[in-house]
Amino acid sequence: MLVPPPDGYCAPFNEKELDASLAQLKNTSPGDDQIHNKLLTHLPPSGKMALLTLFNRVYKSGQYPAAWRKGTIIPILKAGKDPAFMSSYRPIQLTSCLGKLFEKLVKVRMNYWLKSEKLLNPKQAGFRSLKSTEDQVTRITQIIVNGLKDNTGPQRGGKRTVKALIDFSRAFDKVWHMGLLWKMSKMKCPPCLLKTTKAFLSNRQSRVRFEGKTSHYKKFTGGVPQGGVLSPTLFLIFINDISSNLPEGVEVSLFADDLALLAQNEDLEQASSLLQQGLECIEKWSKKWKMTLNVDKCEVTHFSKWTKEASWRPNVKLLDRRLKYSDSPTFLGVTFDRQLTFRKHVDKIKEKANKRLNVLRCLS
Repeated sequence: MLVPPPDGYCAPFNEKELDASLAQLKNTSPGDDQIHNKLLTHLPPSGKMALLTLFNRVYKSGQYPAAWRKGTIIPILKAGKDPAFMSSYRPIQLTSCLGKLFEKLVKVRMNYWLKSEKLLNPKQAGFRSLKSTEDQVTRITQIIVNGLKDNTGPQRGGKRTVKALIDFSRAFDKVWHMGLLWKMSKMKCPPCLLKTTKAFLSNRQSRVRFEGKTSHYKKFTGGVPQGGVLSPTLFLIFINDISSNLPEGVEVSLFADDLALLAQNEDLEQASSLLQQGLECIEKWSKKWKMTLNVDKCEVTHFSKWTKEASWRPNVKLLDRRLKYSDSPTFLGVTFDRQLTFRKHVDKIKEKANKRLNVLRCLS
């Protein structure tokens, strides 16, 4: 639950706000300063007051401690991936627990500002309270179903839907700092939050620790920090206007950087043409805000109840490359099919369940 700041966004943090953030701390690994969350949660009253004094000085001055902007990246090999390739590893970054506690305090105020002013895109469900992947899957399904049932047109065959799934390369790592701060300013972000964000992003350094060896620190000039408490909220602000210039008739579904575009028409070619206009808007946005589209992972599909249209393929492009077609695309963990039966999704779940059942049988 979001609680309004007691005396405005730029007022000093109080003990109640600190206690609420301390209660959320988990027993995670510390950053380079070796200050553990367990130590912070067991501070005596005098220690908490010293912490509040420190946090309020940082918040008021906008001078971020250098130790809070340093991190150590631990590459973790993904299951079933070839260790010879860099893309096979998931980077886990260890940063200062003290710095992340401060971020928690700032995040509460930032989220309250965004929610109270109704600034976030209503079609964005990522990292937002009371919203989930299920909401977006249900919404997309309902749009497609409503189209298939719509017999108001002259052909009375329902509306066909053409859907594109858009993928960005390393979306969080590509956030343009100046662009983000400009957007926050245009949204009339409270000055203390804007100043803190600028300090949070400036002069960040990370090093890599792998197989017992540690690299030198390297400075990063873009992106939001991996594992940063503020990072998801800042990313939502950055991507917030991605759908602002979409043509009428193109629907969008967002879950953080997972994006789906849908266009409907009684005629598949007309729906495809409308979707192409939407893709061009996404392409322009990406170029303007220095984001990189991963066309190799983008997909397009269509939904129709007519068997004779099963072999039809939309000719839509992104960055002058035709998007590959998938007859069973997966969005937010759910596999869709052309007639919206979800049979392939059910089959996948059954396969997983049977594998686990076989393991249990071996143990019994």
